[in-house]
Amino acid sequence: MKKVAVFLFLIISLVGNVQSQTMHTIDSLAKIEQSCLDKGIGMIHCVAVFRRQMDSLIIQSYQKLYAKGNAAAKLALEKDQRQWLEKQKKNDHRIDSIYDQPSVKAELEGLATIMTFGERANFVRNRARYLVKKLNNR
Repeated sequence: MKKVAVFLFLIISLVGNVQSQTMHTIDSLAKIEQSCLDKGIGMIHCVAVFRRQMDSLIIQSYQKLYAKGNAAAKLALEKDQRQWLEKQKKNDHRIDSIYDQPSVKAELEGLATIMTFGERANFVRNRARYLVKKLNNR
């Protein structure tokens, strides 16, 4: 339990101290997530923490892009974000349709939930990478 608490503190500290979102930040957080998953304990928690971190990076990147943009850029960013949110919904439904099948659940047992969380987190990570790249190209 102490190790989990220390691990969570380190992750929270890392995200809290992120001044500039970079691909390196995303890759570092992904490595921490993988290290947590490799332990085989609390795997859903590992993925959930990573997902929250990616959500946070998306919000921070989006806010910075929005603050820097002119009126046309802001409208384009809003439209892009709305479209991504729709894609995210469709992706979630696609993932659910795969992993909610009784045969898949039976074959994968508890891994189906972890895989569902993981695929959703990776979808969000791709959006974070896109926004960070866009932010760094300005």
